[in-house]
Amino acid sequence: MELATTEDNLTVSWDGPDDPLHPRNWSNRQKWTNLLIVSAQATIAPVSTTFLAVADLAVAQDFHITSIYLPSLPVALYVLGLGLGPLYLAPCSEMYGRRIVYLVAFMLFTIFNAGCALAPDMATLAILRLLSGMAGSAGPVLGAGTVSDMFEPKLRGRAQAMYGLGPQAGPVLGGVIGGFLLEATGTWRWLLWIMTVASGLMSLITLILLRESYDHFLLEQKAKKLRKESGNNNYKVDTSSSVRPRERFLHSITRPLRMLFTAPICTVLSLYTSL
Repeated sequence: MELATTEDNLTVSWDGPDDPLHPRNWSNRQKWTNLLIVSAQATIAPVSTTFLAVADLAVAQDFHITSIYLPSLPVALYVLGLGLGPLYLAPCSEMYGRRIVYLVAFMLFTIFNAGCALAPDMATLAILRLLSGMAGSAGPVLGAGTVSDMFEPKLRGRAQAMYGLGPQAGPVLGGVIGGFLLEATGTWRWLLWIMTVASGLMSLITLILLRESYDHFLLEQKAKKLRKESGNNNYKVDTSSSVRPRERFLHSITRPLRMLFTAPICTVLSLYTSL
């Protein structure tokens, strides 16, 4: 354990560059296990984007809707949820670690999908689709950070390519798979039950196999353990440890908006992606 004394604080860091607890020093098996789980989450959520789009007419008939626009509302709100989710999931991952965010968000995604399958009316379906989009955005938004946690820059290309395949191909797969299943089952509700089963299984796999990879959070846990064992409360990770959680959360949650309007490259890329 390496400690650096700063005034009255003992700064906790890794036990050298080869510390086996550092995510970049994990075995390839553990790294790729983590990556496969995150990639699966990042694929399932975009698949759900167009999963229900092919069932617009079936939804309209089930709820006796005559409007040609209203049946598209659950799909539109789901996409909106995918956009809103990162505003709070990304800050939470920096405060509480990535694993707990992946796990809780995907469990909520499973619950909301089950609610969608049981929705008695269009209003309920639309609201639950918005919430499921917000919960399901964990995989697509946190995956790049998880790749960065585990892989050195020179080894990151292949891992990033595998992870990036899901968010790109997911909407295409969703339309194809959704159309086939709608034809086979005859009801749009089965599409959401199948999504519930898939996300439920992935939540279980996440619970069992996914390890925490955010290095700052791991060091926070290490410092917490040292404080408990020694009775010395001066063990800190860095100066940010003195910042209250509420202030850290507010700073993190406003960062995307600040970058959107103050960093020209972010503004241009955001506009390009949205169009």
